Amino acid sequence: MLLENSRGPDDNIREGYIIGLICLFYLFHGLTTSPLFVGYGYDREVFRYFGMLIYNGGVPYVDAFDHKPPVIYLLFFLGHVLNNGPWGAFIIFQIIGASASLMFFAACKKHIGKNNSLVVTFFYIALVKYDFVINEGGLTRELSSALTMMLFSIFLFSIKNKIIFLSGVLFTVIFYTQQNEVIAIIPLLIYFLTTDLNFRAKDLFKTILIRSVIFFAGSLLIHLAIFFLFYRWDALEELISQAFLFNTQHYIAENSFLVRFAKVIYNMTFGLEIYSPIFLALILCSFPLIALLRNRNVHNV
Repeated sequence: MLLENSRGPDDNIREGYIIGLICLFYLFHGLTTSPLFVGYGYDREVFRYFGMLIYNGGVPYVDAFDHKPPVIYLLFFLGHVLNNGPWGAFIIFQIIGASASLMFFAACKKHIGKNNSLVVTFFYIALVKYDFVINEGGLTRELSSALTMMLFSIFLFSIKNKIIFLSGVLFTVIFYTQQNEVIAIIPLLIYFLTTDLNFRAKDLFKTILIRSVIFFAGSLLIHLAIFFLFYRWDALEELISQAFLFNTQHYIAENSFLVRFAKVIYNMTFGLEIYSPIFLALILCSFPLIALLRNRNVHNV
């Protein structure tokens, strides 16, 4: 929880101001991609059209073609329910992004204190609002970045069964938002699921098995929900062929699976202009590391 009941009223009020400050800082950066400053166009208009299509009884991948996974269309459908103009989805994006920032602040506060956490959170917001991530706004990369931060944050709280189950849910929602995002998440996921284990313990494999089952149970929940929805729409085949098979069959021409896989990895890493974000990410990661080393030196004195 962001606010702790055991603290005094003054502390809770002060922390309430911090939470409000984080939200305002996020929304201030988010305004650059709001309908006030960005007109119609870009990929988000395709997503908005799909949301309108669902709202009017149409079926994605059947009544219109696109190759993105379905979560972004469902989000824009909710945005269309909220407002049939450009504001609905924008508001939902800001709520998700601000929630991810607050979760990150709460998780960092547990390890590096309130003041340091505030600095790191502001740095994260400035980083995630970098043009490479947000671009014109309302895209899958913006949504998957916020969901990834939520997944990272919950692991910083604790490794409990409910956290592992929730991680399976979030991981699969990210997969159905932007598949390539999970490539970066998998090593982090394995680390967090095993970092507190004693690898010499007799029940090691039992613990790993239990955690894996809980994780896949959370993942299965989302898989079943998506597949049931598209089964009811009689669009399972179209979902699989357009959202998952289209990219590998049409964007990369070679027939060899290994060549296609290698090019996909290259295009998602060195083929992108990500050097500035990587540099900023290294600075962001070094901040809690420096705090950790400082605390260790204090204990050694």
